[in-house]
Amino acid sequence: MSGPVVALFHTADVHVATFDRLFGEQTVDVTVQHTVRADLLADAEAAGGPTAEILAEAARAMADHALQSGASAGLCTCSTIAEAAELATLRAGIPFLRVDRALAEAAFTAGSRILIAACVPTTITPTLALFETVAGERGLDRDLRILLLEQAWPYFKDGNEEAYVTAIASGVFEAFAEQPCDAVVLAQASMAMAEPLLADLPAPVFSSPRPAVAAVLERIKKST
Repeated sequence: MSGPVVALFHTADVHVATFDRLFGEQTVDVTVQHTVRADLLADAEAAGGPTAEILAEAARAMADHALQSGASAGLCTCSTIAEAAELATLRAGIPFLRVDRALAEAAFTAGSRILIAACVPTTITPTLALFETVAGERGLDRDLRILLLEQAWPYFKDGNEEAYVTAIASGVFEAFAEQPCDAVVLAQASMAMAEPLLADLPAPVFSSPRPAVAAVLERIKKST
């Protein structure tokens, strides 16, 4: 291994390649260690959201992964269980970031009217809570609107990437036409795949993977 280790915690295998690519594009030399717990997202979906028990198990698993990897920092790439990152930070004694914190901070730079698109209902409550927290911390006005694109989620589960991103883009364009906004947020990391299809949208589109990677590297830089 060379450079600091970053422990990445996923709930879908597809994120491994995405974050390997993004970290590989950076000039900072880091080693990325992945673990995938798809059962946690499945449990949250079955429960109608991330219960205290699910978040506790996620935090334990994140901390264990970080400690076993000898990580300097960690990143939870699932927005549904992202709250567990704070607990993992306490357990592991290293900064464990949530994938959507930097996303929320970036989105508010475009304005207060934000359309938050999600494909799985369990993402909505923790994402809204995060955006409210960020806005409150910064004294920002906010007009948050949720766009739930449940019709796209089965395509993701089936591994049909083309249909998944097409359904997301179609839904976003339709929602924007009905009610324009200052920014569009793709709340789940997997939704970043749809960003190229939204290039012609008359508002900036924000997704979480790239700003999350930048936030992790910045945190490592500050600690060294």
